[in-house]
Amino acid sequence: MALMKCPECEREISNTSKICIHCGYPLHKKRYISKKLIVRVLIAVILLFLGVVLTKCIFSHTIQHIGLFEIMEFKQPSSIKKVLGDNYEYKTYDEGSSWEDYSDIEVDGLPCSSVEIVYNYDEYEKVLLNISDISADETDILEKDFIAQYGKDYDYKENEYGGRKSFEYSWDFEPNRRICFDIHESEEDGMYWIRINSFHNWLK
Repeated sequence: MALMKCPECEREISNTSKICIHCGYPLHKKRYISKKLIVRVLIAVILLFLGVVLTKCIFSHTIQHIGLFEIMEFKQPSSIKKVLGDNYEYKTYDEGSSWEDYSDIEVDGLPCSSVEIVYNYDEYEKVLLNISDISADETDILEKDFIAQYGKDYDYKENEYGGRKSFEYSWDFEPNRRICFDIHESEEDGMYWIRINSFHNWLK
């Protein structure tokens, strides 16, 4: 047993004693954590948690047009036709291009003036969607959908035609895969029309 001096009376006592046997001085005080400190720590943890949750809600985006992306991602025209049906018009060009054209059709709730399944010498090349005049809010949702779906690594261009602006996003993937998402200001103020090209055989 080791001895130590009491800090109060300076007599020798055991170093395991809780109080001095001579003067009663407490040698090993229990640590006391105030209730106020506990409450403050709990409040800080809760605020931190809420901050993380709110940050995720603000800066994350849930894709709203899932059906649109399913059509764009189909690798076979037959899969697109199963969704859109057989009510299309077959058209050809002399240069070996042909397409199956759906007119005035809705895709995932979006009003499309046309949806075209395009072929180059009978090989499936792309699906093209022209979305009719939609509001700025709907355009903003579509823009966020595309960035959430394909990422922030895109090429971006701004152009102007006839005094009206257009905004182009494009993503390149391997092999021979390209997505183009073009936003065009409509003649009607505050409205836009969208052109989407989903290439499955893109030659750079």
